[in-house]
Amino acid sequence: MVSSIPTLEFNGLFDGQVVYQLGVTGELKDQGVGKYQTLAKRYPAHLGADLSTKVTAASEQAISEQTAPGLYQVLYQVDGEAEGVHEDVLPLTAPDIAFMTKVLGMNLTAIWVRLMIGRFSGQALSQGQPRGQ
Repeated sequence: MVSSIPTLEFNGLFDGQVVYQLGVTGELKDQGVGKYQTLAKRYPAHLGADLSTKVTAASEQAISEQTAPGLYQVLYQVDGEAEGVHEDVLPLTAPDIAFMTKVLGMNLTAIWVRLMIGRFSGQALSQGQPRGQ
């Protein structure tokens, strides 16, 4: 059974002070037994201006409250009024890092390693602009 409730994921990198937005993905989930399994992802997610503004502001706030730098994902489900309902803040999983690396054209693993060893600069993100921009 496939969920009819859209799921959004705000992806961001937190350097301990600044949240760098990596984009919002949309997901199609399978409601099988136990946890929902992802069937497909869409990047970028198509959001209205109001929802995009709300999701970005809430996500940046939620990620900035984390205690450690890293790659994070803020999960949302969208209700009938197209309002994002914040669910959780989680570290970005390995499959999501691989997906975002491919769609952004940036080596997020290398950027994450630089962040962990204290050699991260926001320029690493600006130098690796997403394809098509």
